[in-house]
Amino acid sequence: MPDHGHPSSLWGRPIYEPTDPHRPYVLPEDFGINGDLAQEILDWTSYFQRNFDTLNDDPDGRPTWKDVT
Repeated sequence: MPDHGHPSSLWGRPIYEPTDPHRPYVLPEDFGINGDLAQEILDWTSYFQRNFDTLNDDPDGRPTWKDVT
């Protein structure tokens, strides 16, 4: 029988269990993403957190960004 997550398997992917249950966030490594891609994800997340300003309450609105010019 195929393992979890295989397209022909009856069973979906196993439920994610955090490496450190006391940590309030996840890292790319927790999902098996390592190397350059993991660093790109962390860099983008840091950029997002520094430059995101506010979320528009309008359902069709877009988030606003700080002026980074």
